[in-house]
Amino acid sequence: GFLDVECGDITKQTFKDVWENSQVFNSMRDFNNLEGKCGICEFKRVCGGCRARAYEATGSYLSQEPLCSYKPKKTQ
Repeated sequence: GFLDVECGDITKQTFKDVWENSQVFNSMRDFNNLEGKCGICEFKRVCGGCRARAYEATGSYLSQEPLCSYKPKKTQ
């Protein structure tokens, strides 16, 4: 998937700086930020869901993966 969200500007910052300090990338790296069933899923650190599909479906890249059919053992 392609996530059309601005994460930085490599014409003004180094790639390393964008990669390590972008608010978008850092929020996606913290699995505790995931919402909906992705946020409670026991496999979130392995899978994480597709952030691009979540963004396109809801406008939030931290929202739950809309095409995931798995039902987490923990309930919301």
